[in-house]
Amino acid sequence: MSTARKSRKKSSKKKSDSKKSAAKKRVKQQKPSGFQRVVNFILATALVLMIAFGAYYLLSNWSLWHTRALADNRTCVTAWYLDNSVYYLVPINRMVSLQRDEVKTIRAVEELVKGPDDPDLARVYPADMPPPNVWIEAETVHVDIPGLVWDTLAEAGREVTLVDAVGLTVRDAGEYETIRYLVDSGRIESISDGRNLSRAVGPPEFVNKVPDDVLTEGAHWLSVWYLDSTGSYLLPFSFETTSDSFDGMEAVRLAMGLPPEVMHVANHVAPEGYSLVDEQSVRIENGTARVFLQGLPIQSGFQNKTRVNIFRRALYLTLKDCCDVEDVVLVYNDRELETYTGYSDLIPVADGKYWSREPEMSADEQTSPEEEEAE
Repeated sequence: MSTARKSRKKSSKKKSDSKKSAAKKRVKQQKPSGFQRVVNFILATALVLMIAFGAYYLLSNWSLWHTRALADNRTCVTAWYLDNSVYYLVPINRMVSLQRDEVKTIRAVEELVKGPDDPDLARVYPADMPPPNVWIEAETVHVDIPGLVWDTLAEAGREVTLVDAVGLTVRDAGEYETIRYLVDSGRIESISDGRNLSRAVGPPEFVNKVPDDVLTEGAHWLSVWYLDSTGSYLLPFSFETTSDSFDGMEAVRLAMGLPPEVMHVANHVAPEGYSLVDEQSVRIENGTARVFLQGLPIQSGFQNKTRVNIFRRALYLTLKDCCDVEDVVLVYNDRELETYTGYSDLIPVADGKYWSREPEMSADEQTSPEEEEAE
């Protein structure tokens, strides 16, 4: 072998040995020391603990967050039931939490079907029977009532009450104006009071008509709100009148007085000792009704204030029905009532969540249907 060749081979071997040595040095340099391994272990452990704690926190607080989300979507719905005479319809306001994409109107009808919690109220929709199918189509609320339910109500002469209650409940939800009633997906031609339900209809204009449903020629209905016999809830009664009531005067005069004797289930709403000043005591301007009163010196105290609040609400509902008012201001002895000591924080008359709410029952007071049947 020539000297040049041997020299090249020796040089190549040296280069190869040099590369291997450099590689070993790099590996040795990259290998962490004992201290670095401890630090890395501590960091990794801390990261795992943080992830675990975060997951635990999310899971443990999910119900709280979910509850807060529902609370942010709480709304007031009105369902119409029967009073304790099981004859007149009365509106009950409930605060409910709407789920995402849940329709307020449909939820309101569901509350009607569920029935009242207060034993002083009665159901409109029969208990322990299949619920109606409710949906929205073409801006109309469709209510498909099971045939068994409809036949049960019709036999008792109560199908008119159900139609009225559903119509009023839909109206008060404030989303839709027409309802299409069906029975087992089939058309209803008419009901016992003569109304044609073969097509979509609006809610009833007047309910709880006294003394009867017959309107004489030239007369019209006028709704006035009173307290029910328990003194807990306001409900409307429709009277026949021949006078022009659109100035609100006759309606307020009726509300100020005692209910007619035929309405033995109702209580008057006006506080004792109050009277209208004159024939111009009701003045409506820009949606606000000012009612001028006179009488005994105004008394402070919770009981009297509560009665005044109920009176204001009754006047508001009465004048809203006949005159489309949005607020009621009481003027007592030429001063607005809110300016008197103790009356500056009266309850807003137009906000339903403050009115006609069922009393909250504790868990001990609540009974299941099975317990009620056993009793």
